[in-house]
Amino acid sequence: MYVPLTLVRKMEKFAFFHVFADIAILIGIITIVTYATMYLADNDWTFSEDVEMINTRTFLSFVGMAAYTFEGIGIIIPVMETTSRPDLYPRILMIVIGLLTAFYIFFGNYTYFVYGKEKLSQDPMITQILPNDEIPVTAVKVIWIINLILTYPLVIHPANMVIESYLFNGWAKSFRRKWSKNVSRTLLVAFTVVLAISLMKTLDRLESINGAFACIPLAFLLPSLFHYKLIAETTKEKTIDLTIAVFSFFLQIV
Repeated sequence: MYVPLTLVRKMEKFAFFHVFADIAILIGIITIVTYATMYLADNDWTFSEDVEMINTRTFLSFVGMAAYTFEGIGIIIPVMETTSRPDLYPRILMIVIGLLTAFYIFFGNYTYFVYGKEKLSQDPMITQILPNDEIPVTAVKVIWIINLILTYPLVIHPANMVIESYLFNGWAKSFRRKWSKNVSRTLLVAFTVVLAISLMKTLDRLESINGAFACIPLAFLLPSLFHYKLIAETTKEKTIDLTIAVFSFFLQIV
Protein backbone atom coordinates (compact mmCIF):
# COMPACT_ATOMS: atom_id res chain seq x y z
CA MET A 1 0.00 0.00 0.00
CA TYR A 2 2.95 2.33 0.59
CA VAL A 3 4.03 2.22 -3.06
CA PRO A 4 0.81 3.55 -4.71
CA LEU A 5 0.59 6.38 -2.20
CA THR A 6 4.18 7.49 -2.76
CA LEU A 7 3.53 7.74 -6.51
CA VAL A 8 1.15 10.65 -5.92
CA ARG A 9 2.86 13.88 -6.99
CA LYS A 10 0.65 16.54 -5.36
CA MET A 11 1.13 16.56 -1.60
CA GLU A 12 -1.93 18.73 -0.98
CA LYS A 13 -4.02 15.61 -1.62
CA PHE A 14 -2.75 14.30 1.73
CA ALA A 15 -3.87 17.35 3.71
CA PHE A 16 -6.83 15.49 5.21
CA PHE A 17 -4.60 12.57 6.19
CA HIS A 18 -2.37 14.98 8.08
CA VAL A 19 -5.38 16.07 10.15
CA PHE A 20 -6.26 12.41 10.71
CA ALA A 21 -2.71 11.82 11.96
CA ASP A 22 -3.06 14.57 14.55
CA ILE A 23 -6.37 13.11 15.74
CA ALA A 24 -4.87 9.60 15.89
CA ILE A 25 -1.94 10.79 17.99
CA LEU A 26 -4.26 12.66 20.35
CA ILE A 27 -6.45 9.56 20.78
CA GLY A 28 -3.36 7.47 21.49
CA ILE A 29 -2.03 9.91 24.08
CA ILE A 30 -5.40 10.07 25.87
CA THR A 31 -5.69 6.28 25.88
CA ILE A 32 -2.17 5.67 27.19
CA VAL A 33 -2.46 8.35 29.87
CA THR A 34 -5.84 6.92 30.93
CA TYR A 35 -4.43 3.41 31.33
CA ALA A 36 -1.38 4.79 33.14
CA THR A 37 -3.69 6.61 35.55
CA MET A 38 -5.69 3.41 36.12
CA TYR A 39 -2.43 1.57 36.80
CA LEU A 40 -1.42 4.32 39.24
CA ALA A 41 -4.80 4.05 41.00
CA ASP A 42 -4.37 0.29 41.40
CA ASN A 43 -1.07 1.01 43.18
CA ASP A 44 -2.63 3.39 45.73
CA TRP A 45 -1.68 6.46 43.69
CA THR A 46 2.01 5.86 44.43
CA PHE A 47 4.67 6.41 41.80
CA SER A 48 7.21 3.69 41.09
CA GLU A 49 10.11 3.50 43.54
CA ASP A 50 12.79 2.58 40.99
CA VAL A 51 12.77 5.94 39.20
CA GLU A 52 16.19 7.38 38.35
CA MET A 53 16.47 11.11 37.86
CA ILE A 54 19.47 10.64 35.52
CA ASN A 55 20.24 7.41 33.68
CA THR A 56 24.04 7.51 33.74
CA ARG A 57 24.40 4.39 31.59
CA THR A 58 22.37 5.12 28.49
CA PHE A 59 21.33 8.77 28.72
CA LEU A 60 23.60 9.75 25.82
CA SER A 61 21.62 7.51 23.47
CA PHE A 62 18.58 9.62 24.29
CA VAL A 63 20.30 12.61 22.69
CA GLY A 64 19.76 11.00 19.31
CA MET A 65 16.25 9.95 20.28
CA ALA A 66 15.40 13.52 21.27
CA ALA A 67 16.79 14.81 17.98
CA TYR A 68 14.63 12.24 16.19
CA THR A 69 11.60 14.29 17.17
CA PHE A 70 12.73 16.68 14.42
CA GLU A 71 12.45 13.96 11.77
CA GLY A 72 9.46 15.73 10.25
CA ILE A 73 11.16 19.10 9.97
CA GLY A 74 11.80 18.48 6.29
CA ILE A 75 8.11 18.76 5.47
CA ILE A 76 7.66 22.22 7.02
CA ILE A 77 8.41 24.11 3.81
CA PRO A 78 6.48 21.71 1.50
CA VAL A 79 3.43 22.04 3.78
CA MET A 80 3.77 25.82 3.89
CA GLU A 81 3.76 25.93 0.09
CA THR A 82 0.38 24.18 0.02
CA THR A 83 -1.34 26.37 2.62
CA SER A 84 -3.88 29.03 1.68
CA ARG A 85 -2.45 31.54 4.22
CA PRO A 86 1.37 31.26 4.27
CA ASP A 87 1.55 34.51 6.26
CA LEU A 88 -0.05 32.78 9.27
CA TYR A 89 2.11 29.70 8.98
CA PRO A 90 5.09 30.83 11.18
CA ARG A 91 2.79 31.76 14.06
CA ILE A 92 0.88 28.48 13.82
CA LEU A 93 4.17 26.59 13.61
CA MET A 94 5.47 28.13 16.83
CA ILE A 95 2.24 27.32 18.65
CA VAL A 96 2.38 23.71 17.44
CA ILE A 97 6.03 23.33 18.50
CA GLY A 98 5.20 24.73 21.94
CA LEU A 99 2.28 22.35 22.41
CA LEU A 100 4.32 19.38 21.20
CA THR A 101 7.11 20.25 23.63
CA ALA A 102 4.63 20.33 26.50
CA PHE A 103 3.14 17.00 25.41
CA TYR A 104 6.57 15.34 25.19
CA ILE A 105 7.61 16.57 28.64
CA PHE A 106 4.37 15.59 30.33
CA PHE A 107 3.86 12.27 28.55
CA GLY A 108 7.43 11.00 29.00
CA ASN A 109 7.74 11.97 32.64
CA TYR A 110 4.27 10.81 33.66
CA THR A 111 4.52 7.33 32.13
CA TYR A 112 8.06 6.88 33.47
CA PHE A 113 7.07 7.81 37.02
CA VAL A 114 4.00 5.56 36.81
CA TYR A 115 5.58 2.39 35.37
CA GLY A 116 9.17 2.80 36.56
CA LYS A 117 12.55 1.90 35.11
CA GLU A 118 12.30 -1.89 35.35
CA LYS A 119 8.94 -2.22 33.62
CA LEU A 120 9.83 0.18 30.84
CA SER A 121 13.24 -1.44 30.28
CA GLN A 122 11.47 -4.75 29.62
CA ASP A 123 8.99 -3.16 27.19
CA PRO A 124 10.45 0.09 25.81
CA MET A 125 7.43 0.49 23.51
CA ILE A 126 4.74 1.95 25.75
CA THR A 127 1.95 0.21 23.83
CA GLN A 128 3.42 -3.18 24.79
CA ILE A 129 2.80 -2.43 28.46
CA LEU A 130 -0.91 -1.87 27.93
CA PRO A 131 -3.35 -4.83 28.17
CA ASN A 132 -3.54 -6.17 24.61
CA ASP A 133 -6.85 -7.95 25.17
CA GLU A 134 -8.84 -4.76 25.66
CA ILE A 135 -10.68 -3.09 22.79
CA PRO A 136 -9.43 0.52 23.32
CA VAL A 137 -5.79 -0.63 23.17
CA THR A 138 -6.41 -2.66 20.00
CA ALA A 139 -8.27 0.26 18.46
CA VAL A 140 -5.38 2.64 19.16
CA LYS A 141 -2.90 0.24 17.54
CA VAL A 142 -5.09 -0.11 14.44
CA ILE A 143 -5.54 3.67 14.18
CA TRP A 144 -1.78 4.20 14.47
CA ILE A 145 -1.11 1.64 11.75
CA ILE A 146 -3.54 3.43 9.44
CA ASN A 147 -1.92 6.73 10.42
CA LEU A 148 1.56 5.45 9.48
CA ILE A 149 0.32 4.24 6.11
CA LEU A 150 -1.46 7.47 5.22
CA THR A 151 1.29 9.85 6.40
CA TYR A 152 4.23 7.87 4.99
CA PRO A 153 4.07 9.60 1.57
CA LEU A 154 4.33 13.02 3.22
CA VAL A 155 7.32 11.96 5.32
CA ILE A 156 9.17 10.32 2.43
CA HIS A 157 8.40 13.19 0.03
CA PRO A 158 11.53 15.31 0.82
CA ALA A 159 13.77 12.27 0.28
CA ASN A 160 12.11 11.57 -3.07
CA MET A 161 12.57 15.18 -4.13
CA VAL A 162 16.28 15.15 -3.30
CA ILE A 163 16.95 11.80 -4.97
CA GLU A 164 15.00 12.69 -8.09
CA SER A 165 16.74 16.06 -8.38
CA TYR A 166 20.02 14.18 -8.82
CA LEU A 167 18.85 11.17 -10.84
CA PHE A 168 16.58 12.96 -13.30
CA ASN A 169 18.13 16.41 -13.52
CA GLY A 170 17.71 17.78 -17.02
CA TRP A 171 15.21 15.13 -18.14
CA ALA A 172 12.30 16.51 -20.14
CA LYS A 173 8.79 15.60 -19.03
CA SER A 174 7.93 12.31 -20.69
CA PHE A 175 6.51 8.84 -20.10
CA ARG A 176 10.05 7.55 -19.52
CA ARG A 177 10.80 10.21 -16.91
CA LYS A 178 7.52 9.58 -15.09
CA TRP A 179 8.00 5.84 -14.80
CA SER A 180 11.67 6.18 -13.93
CA LYS A 181 10.56 8.26 -10.94
CA ASN A 182 7.97 5.62 -10.10
CA VAL A 183 10.67 2.94 -10.06
CA SER A 184 12.91 5.14 -7.90
CA ARG A 185 10.12 5.69 -5.37
CA THR A 186 9.23 2.00 -5.34
CA LEU A 187 12.84 1.01 -4.61
CA LEU A 188 13.05 3.56 -1.81
CA VAL A 189 9.88 2.17 -0.21
CA ALA A 190 11.26 -1.37 -0.50
CA PHE A 191 14.51 -0.27 1.13
CA THR A 192 12.76 1.37 4.09
CA VAL A 193 10.50 -1.67 4.61
CA VAL A 194 13.42 -4.12 4.57
CA LEU A 195 15.38 -1.87 6.93
CA ALA A 196 12.46 -1.60 9.35
CA ILE A 197 11.85 -5.36 9.41
CA SER A 198 15.55 -6.15 9.84
CA LEU A 199 16.04 -3.74 12.75
CA MET A 200 12.65 -3.91 14.47
CA LYS A 201 14.16 -5.58 17.56
CA THR A 202 16.46 -2.61 18.09
CA LEU A 203 14.09 0.14 17.03
CA ASP A 204 15.09 2.45 19.88
CA ARG A 205 18.78 2.27 18.90
CA LEU A 206 17.94 2.74 15.23
CA GLU A 207 15.96 5.89 16.00
CA SER A 208 18.77 7.18 18.21
CA ILE A 209 21.37 6.68 15.47
CA ASN A 210 19.03 8.14 12.88
CA GLY A 211 18.43 11.16 15.08
CA ALA A 212 22.13 11.71 15.69
CA PHE A 213 23.34 11.40 12.11
CA ALA A 214 20.31 12.63 10.17
CA CYS A 215 18.06 14.80 12.32
CA ILE A 216 20.74 16.79 14.15
CA PRO A 217 22.33 18.00 10.88
CA LEU A 218 18.90 18.58 9.34
CA ALA A 219 17.46 20.52 12.27
CA PHE A 220 20.49 22.28 13.76
CA LEU A 221 23.83 21.94 11.97
CA LEU A 222 22.88 22.77 8.36
CA PRO A 223 20.39 25.58 9.15
CA SER A 224 22.96 27.33 11.35
CA LEU A 225 25.62 27.04 8.64
CA PHE A 226 23.21 28.27 5.95
CA HIS A 227 22.21 31.21 8.13
CA TYR A 228 25.87 32.00 8.81
CA LYS A 229 26.72 31.95 5.12
CA LEU A 230 23.67 33.65 3.63
CA ILE A 231 22.00 35.87 6.22
CA ALA A 232 24.16 36.56 9.29
CA GLU A 233 25.68 40.04 9.23
CA THR A 234 26.56 41.02 12.79
CA THR A 235 29.22 39.42 14.95
CA LYS A 236 26.54 38.30 17.41
CA GLU A 237 24.56 36.46 14.73
CA LYS A 238 27.66 34.74 13.39
CA THR A 239 28.76 33.73 16.88
CA ILE A 240 25.37 32.20 17.62
CA ASP A 241 25.37 30.31 14.30
CA LEU A 242 28.86 28.90 14.87
CA THR A 243 28.03 27.96 18.46
CA ILE A 244 24.99 26.00 17.33
CA ALA A 245 27.01 24.33 14.57
CA VAL A 246 29.84 23.28 16.90
CA PHE A 247 27.42 22.06 19.57
CA SER A 248 25.46 20.08 16.94
CA PHE A 249 28.62 18.43 15.68
CA PHE A 250 29.55 17.55 19.27
CA LEU A 251 26.13 15.91 19.83
CA GLN A 252 26.62 13.76 16.75
CA ILE A 253 29.89 12.41 18.13
CA VAL A 254 28.70 11.66 21.66
